[in-house]
Amino acid sequence: MASCVPPRVERTAVANAKARAFAQWKLPIRRHPRRDYCRCVLAEIEQAFQAAASLVALAVDLASILVVAWGAGQAIIASAWHALHRPHYETDRTIWVKFASWILLSLEFALGADIIRTAISPTWDDIGKLAAIAAIRTFLNYFLAHDLEEAAMLKRRAAKA
Repeated sequence: MASCVPPRVERTAVANAKARAFAQWKLPIRRHPRRDYCRCVLAEIEQAFQAAASLVALAVDLASILVVAWGAGQAIIASAWHALHRPHYETDRTIWVKFASWILLSLEFALGADIIRTAISPTWDDIGKLAAIAAIRTFLNYFLAHDLEEAAMLKRRAAKA
């Protein structure tokens, strides 16, 4: 990363000629000797924000992975217990519903991580990828949520009967 040191302003012959021309017509001279310095500082700030956003997105992705791993572990243990003690434990549908709820939470975390990644100075390519990923995850989320509602309705019907 380049160091942002304020440039030393040296006037060249062309700059002196411009100054004389502006003085002749009594026009104000616009000088921005620190313009490059400001751009450099702003670029460093933007890089710092991008690094921070990248770290936050990484942490949210890690949370997504941990949520799925936790749900998968619970589902594996419940399935093994169900296989050994079939009449005394919960049904396959209940195990699936619990695992699906963990997957839904993980999808929300993953979508949040993608949004964080594209929050600072996104390109059109990044926005297109995010839109595609968001659409796919939204469809998955919708159908999983629909299945969860259906399972809850079946459970209520079974409780009434």
